[in-house]
Amino acid sequence: VTGVQTCALPIYLRLGNVSLLPREMSLLEFLRKNGGEISSSKWANQENISHDSALRDFKSMIEKGILEKNPKTKGRNTKYRVKNIL
Repeated sequence: VTGVQTCALPIYLRLGNVSLLPREMSLLEFLRKNGGEISSSKWANQENISHDSALRDFKSMIEKGILEKNPKTKGRNTKYRVKNIL
Protein backbone atom coordinates (compact mmCIF):
# COMPACT_ATOMS: atom_id res chain seq x y z
CA VAL A 1 0.00 0.00 0.00
CA THR A 2 1.45 3.34 -0.99
CA GLY A 3 2.21 5.73 1.84
CA VAL A 4 2.09 3.10 4.56
CA GLN A 5 4.72 3.54 7.24
CA THR A 6 5.35 1.74 10.48
CA CYS A 7 5.77 3.78 13.63
CA ALA A 8 8.08 3.19 16.59
CA LEU A 9 5.88 0.48 18.13
CA PRO A 10 5.78 -2.59 15.91
CA ILE A 11 2.23 -3.51 16.93
CA TYR A 12 0.83 -0.52 15.03
CA LEU A 13 0.59 0.32 11.36
CA ARG A 14 0.39 3.93 10.29
CA LEU A 15 -1.98 4.60 7.41
CA GLY A 16 -1.73 8.28 6.65
CA ASN A 17 -2.33 9.97 9.99
CA VAL A 18 -4.12 6.93 11.47
CA SER A 19 -2.58 4.20 13.62
CA LEU A 20 -4.06 0.73 13.24
CA LEU A 21 -3.86 -2.10 15.73
CA PRO A 22 -3.11 -5.62 14.47
CA ARG A 23 -6.77 -6.70 14.62
CA GLU A 24 -7.79 -3.56 12.72
CA MET A 25 -5.22 -4.41 10.04
CA SER A 26 -6.68 -7.95 9.93
CA LEU A 27 -10.16 -6.52 9.50
CA LEU A 28 -9.08 -4.42 6.51
CA GLU A 29 -7.36 -7.42 4.96
CA PHE A 30 -10.44 -9.58 5.57
CA LEU A 31 -12.66 -6.97 3.91
CA ARG A 32 -10.30 -6.75 0.94
CA LYS A 33 -10.37 -10.51 0.40
CA ASN A 34 -14.05 -11.19 1.20
CA GLY A 35 -16.34 -8.85 -0.66
CA GLY A 36 -15.85 -5.62 1.26
CA GLU A 37 -18.60 -5.94 3.90
CA ILE A 38 -18.90 -7.77 7.18
CA SER A 39 -21.27 -7.99 10.15
CA SER A 40 -20.13 -7.77 13.75
CA SER A 41 -21.16 -11.37 14.43
CA LYS A 42 -19.15 -12.66 11.47
CA TRP A 43 -16.11 -10.62 12.60
CA ALA A 44 -16.47 -11.93 16.16
CA ASN A 45 -16.52 -15.51 14.85
CA GLN A 46 -13.62 -14.87 12.47
CA GLU A 47 -11.37 -13.49 15.22
CA ASN A 48 -12.75 -15.64 18.07
CA ILE A 49 -13.67 -12.54 20.09
CA SER A 50 -16.81 -11.38 21.87
CA HIS A 51 -19.53 -9.53 20.01
CA ASP A 52 -18.77 -6.47 22.18
CA SER A 53 -15.10 -6.59 21.12
CA ALA A 54 -16.15 -6.77 17.48
CA LEU A 55 -18.38 -3.73 17.94
CA ARG A 56 -15.47 -1.87 19.60
CA ASP A 57 -13.29 -2.68 16.59
CA PHE A 58 -15.89 -1.22 14.24
CA LYS A 59 -16.48 1.83 16.45
CA SER A 60 -12.74 2.56 16.57
CA MET A 61 -12.37 2.30 12.82
CA ILE A 62 -15.46 4.43 12.20
CA GLU A 63 -14.02 7.11 14.49
CA LYS A 64 -10.74 6.92 12.58
CA GLY A 65 -12.66 7.53 9.35
CA ILE A 66 -11.82 4.15 7.81
CA LEU A 67 -15.11 2.24 8.06
CA GLU A 68 -18.76 3.14 7.79
CA LYS A 69 -22.03 1.35 8.33
CA ASN A 70 -23.80 0.31 5.17
CA PRO A 71 -26.93 2.51 5.34
CA LYS A 72 -28.97 -0.21 3.62
CA THR A 73 -28.49 -2.56 6.58
CA LYS A 74 -29.85 -2.18 10.11
CA GLY A 75 -30.05 -3.93 13.47
CA ARG A 76 -28.66 -7.45 13.63
CA ASN A 77 -28.05 -7.30 9.89
CA THR A 78 -25.82 -4.19 10.06
CA LYS A 79 -22.84 -4.54 7.76
CA TYR A 80 -19.67 -2.46 7.87
CA ARG A 81 -17.51 -1.49 4.90
CA VAL A 82 -14.47 0.57 4.04
CA LYS A 83 -15.42 4.20 3.75
CA ASN A 84 -14.97 5.79 0.35
CA ILE A 85 -12.37 8.42 1.19
CA LEU A 86 -11.48 9.53 -2.34
